[in-house]
Amino acid sequence: MSKVFITEFDLSSVYGVGINAFEEALYLSKSGIHSTQNFGFAKDVPIRSIGLLPNFNQSYDSPMGRLIYSMDELGQRTQIKNISVDGVIIGKGSPEFSLKQFKEVSIAASSNQRHDKIVSDIDVMKNFLSEINIQYPNDQIFFNSNTCATGLVSLGMAYDRIKHGFWKCALVITYDLLGFKNQILSLSSLRALSMRTTDPTLSSCPFSLERDGMVKSEGINIFLLEAESEKIKIGYGEIAGWACTNDAYLPTDINPDLLSMTNCIESALKNSKISASEITHINTHGSSTKQNDLQESKSLLKVFGENLMKIPASALKWQMGHSTFASGGFSVISSLLMFKKNVIFPTRIITPDPECKLNFLNTTTVNTSNRYSLINAFGFGGHNACMVLKNTTDN
Repeated sequence: MSKVFITEFDLSSVYGVGINAFEEALYLSKSGIHSTQNFGFAKDVPIRSIGLLPNFNQSYDSPMGRLIYSMDELGQRTQIKNISVDGVIIGKGSPEFSLKQFKEVSIAASSNQRHDKIVSDIDVMKNFLSEINIQYPNDQIFFNSNTCATGLVSLGMAYDRIKHGFWKCALVITYDLLGFKNQILSLSSLRALSMRTTDPTLSSCPFSLERDGMVKSEGINIFLLEAESEKIKIGYGEIAGWACTNDAYLPTDINPDLLSMTNCIESALKNSKISASEITHINTHGSSTKQNDLQESKSLLKVFGENLMKIPASALKWQMGHSTFASGGFSVISSLLMFKKNVIFPTRIITPDPECKLNFLNTTTVNTSNRYSLINAFGFGGHNACMVLKNTTDN
């Protein structure tokens, strides 16, 4: 079985296209969350803060139109292009058809006619791969959607295929662009969105007593994974192992016994062939919801015990919001950047929650001993995924 390295990565985030803007924002604790009053489409929905790609254009206010526009912009600027891979994994959000498009599709279907003007997000992604000249076997492209765990599951699917020798290299893309009113209204009806303040920079506050919900954001990330070879020795980091679980408890809530969460963490450690004592950083899911943050904290405490408070932790959705389907990818990239810079990016805690016993740092802190980073993604419906990254930058 082969080691699997992340050899390239890129993104489009609330800070713009490319790694540099993202890295600088995390290092300087810059928020990418803004008031909804800055965007006409959001003025009549029940939220106060949102995290949008800076290229937002009112003329592309349909989710599908914005997906096309955003992928085109990333394609023009990314360095990941003109390569052949053995397979592609795409973790997809859910851009919605407009009512007009649904009517057009229905009319075409009822008359047994094709409607070539209607494209799906799958068509958009295949076109993107063509534009950046990614060569892959036609039967080796896979799509998955696992709520907040989508990013880590997508990377894990590619990792498994490479580790066991089915592929030598893979491209992984995860994305989530806001479905605007319908998506926001759905999350709002679940009371999952923050409404406590008009200050967008304070809306998302993971693990703070003041937290009252997530701030919805969006983004796209892209990774190249490769097997160890004479040419590939270290990459930006090695995926040491991962795991996923699903408690199937309720569509929104997590089983209060926490077994699914703790099993996911423990299985990721076991699959990585390391012990809990070897983890040197925890990149939490930290959604800023009352229930999820508390249950994540309790699950980590069950696994790591009293040693938990000795391990530096991060909860970076206070800066970039929660991009759900793409969020796991952003967590992986932030961990890779912390390896690269020998730092731990800070987490803004307003008032510490005494029930959330984690070791957050309030300033960017030099850390030269960060060897293994545990990344968590715990989502709606009990979809859980955890991944362990190994720092290879000091090899």
